Amino acid sequence: MINEPLTTGSVVKIWNENRGHDYVIIGISGSSPNKKIALVKNTCINNNGKFHASTTKIHSWIKIKKIEDFNTADRVVRVEGVRSINREHVADFVRDRCNNLTLRALKRVDDVYPSLSAVDARISTTYI
Repeated sequence: MINEPLTTGSVVKIWNENRGHDYVIIGISGSSPNKKIALVKNTCINNNGKFHASTTKIHSWIKIKKIEDFNTADRVVRVEGVRSINREHVADFVRDRCNNLTLRALKRVDDVYPSLSAVDARISTTYI
């Protein structure tokens, strides 16, 4: 059971058919019941927390589902860890390169959890 919600900067594993990719959560968009989490591939973020110059879009969106009293992102199969990202650079990336004005950082009021069957490896993984 996962006790902690996902946050901006969480590194998660998403499976697409037979391939798994590591993504970093950069924010949330929309309001209930149409909330979505924005993801960028982990390899598109430099060590200083800024996006690689060739990254021009948000790579994936996950719809948030309400199960009882919890918001869940059921496509997340593993939480790999948390990565430090430059929030000012995220805002510039989303506004300037993606033309999205509604994306915001995940806050405590959002409390989005991975699916109940997801593996939490945040304690054992460190990203620089």
